[in-house]
Amino acid sequence: MTDWTDDVCFLVMSEVILTIKVANALAKGIPIVTPNYLEDLLNCVKTKQVMPNATNYIPKLKESTLNPNDVCLEANVKRQTLFKDKLLAFSTPQQMSKFDVAIRYAGGN
Repeated sequence: MTDWTDDVCFLVMSEVILTIKVANALAKGIPIVTPNYLEDLLNCVKTKQVMPNATNYIPKLKESTLNPNDVCLEANVKRQTLFKDKLLAFSTPQQMSKFDVAIRYAGGN
């Protein structure tokens, strides 16, 4: 899938680089997982086992500009209020439209 929709419930990546999809997933509070998560999930469904814990499948952060020890990629619904009552300004309408979904998921307008 190339486009983001409100129906997305997992973001699957081998390694995490900062993209708008990652920003959307973090702001919405949905898990970012490795492809192994989907394989194990399918096996659990087939064998009627308990669903795997998504926190055990968080991909490594590949961004060289960020310290992986300072970044938490776990799903966190508290991020849904990060921009509540905040005013965000952008230099161009194009820039604003790029981040609009993530800002909305994080409680901003």
